[in-house]
Amino acid sequence: MATVGYINSVQEIYIAYYGRPADPAGLNYWVGRLTAVNGDLNEIIDAFANSTEALALYGPINNATIGDVIDSIYMSLFNRLPDAAGKAWYMAGFANGTYTSGEIALNILDGAQGADQVIINNKVAVANNFTSDLDTPVELQAYAGDVPAGIARDMLAEVDVDTNADTYYGVDSAIAQMVGGGVTHVFTLTEAMLKQ
Repeated sequence: MATVGYINSVQEIYIAYYGRPADPAGLNYWVGRLTAVNGDLNEIIDAFANSTEALALYGPINNATIGDVIDSIYMSLFNRLPDAAGKAWYMAGFANGTYTSGEIALNILDGAQGADQVIINNKVAVANNFTSDLDTPVELQAYAGDVPAGIARDMLAEVDVDTNADTYYGVDSAIAQMVGGGVTHVFTLTEAMLKQ
């Protein structure tokens, strides 16, 4: 898999597990880790599931909380909740040790098809645009902490099956909001609307 494929895979994991795009440093780090293991996502997924950010988002992941984690993964990826039977199957697999919470995220990603896969593709394209647009020291510094992560999550939550990543104004709007809004936000929103 080429580096672009690794970048997309890492963005998918960020979206699935954290509901947000990767920051540039995190993306580079995880692409490097993924390259070192020849693209085997199973080698890195549990590090996401056991991270400080995952703990902050989900609390301790155990049999009592895994259902909420599964709901969150589905909402982050597809903007919908899982079907009851699928959720029960993953919960049982977690309870009996068949799956870690990270492996559940990978299975959900790997099983996406139809409109769900289109939404993931659109979210990855928007996430890549967001990450690459964080290109000034002020923007890079602004994308740190809970509030900016929440802004980025809200932006990705708007991406759906009909989103065109090339004309989606949410990236510029989210970055402007993180660094303080103002004229940049108004200009980029207007500019994006003119492109449509």
